[in-house]
Amino acid sequence: MDDERAIYTLLEAWHRATVAGDNAALLELVCDDVCFYTAGSPPLSGKEAFAAALQANTAFDIDYDWQVDDLAISDTLAYYCGRLRVHMRDRATGATHTRHGHTLTVLRREADGAWRISRDANLLAADNEEAY
Repeated sequence: MDDERAIYTLLEAWHRATVAGDNAALLELVCDDVCFYTAGSPPLSGKEAFAAALQANTAFDIDYDWQVDDLAISDTLAYYCGRLRVHMRDRATGATHTRHGHTLTVLRREADGAWRISRDANLLAADNEEAY
């Protein structure tokens, strides 16, 4: 499988695992030293911190629409810039929230040859159809 196809396969697996609430599968798709950056919050660093954050989201059904606008691949590093619209529904109250914005994700090919998410930055804001 070529690198571009492998990366899109990773992104599709990420979507399936997110929608299914499969936190174990999500953890397999990130590097041990993963770091997530979101507006207004300190960086979320490391797989252990990411696992804890996933547990905090179990009260929500999550789905999202995504689009890759730019993908660049080097030997062991790749990045993509894209757009994301996340739909969250609180299972207890039924309240829904939608956020959207642009993202920058850095991927790394690890020793086993698999591409994994290394760094992710998203600038999600309250939904506004025109801004997406």
